[in-house]
Amino acid sequence: MKVLFWLNTFLPDLGGIQTFTADLMPHLTGQGHELVMIADHGRKKRPPFSYHGEVPVHTFNMIRPVFCKDLAGIVKARKGIEKVIKEFPTDLIHKHTGGPE
Repeated sequence: MKVLFWLNTFLPDLGGIQTFTADLMPHLTGQGHELVMIADHGRKKRPPFSYHGEVPVHTFNMIRPVFCKDLAGIVKARKGIEKVIKEFPTDLIHKHTGGPE
């Protein structure tokens, strides 16, 4: 199964869902599932692309543009997210967000 995880932030920003997801992903990939993650840059400013183990992690500036009413920033994040979704057609989107993203 192809699963896209969508979190408001990811490690190194710490929180319950970040830790839970980081622990869950190796178990899912070990069972043969393909994973990809989308997250906001977070407070620690993750790079735009990295890996957590073997899982690709794409980060976008999603939250700040919404709060700042930055339409260009919102459009830029949306285009990046759409590109990831197009390149990684999923069976499931596992979304854990608690904000405007």
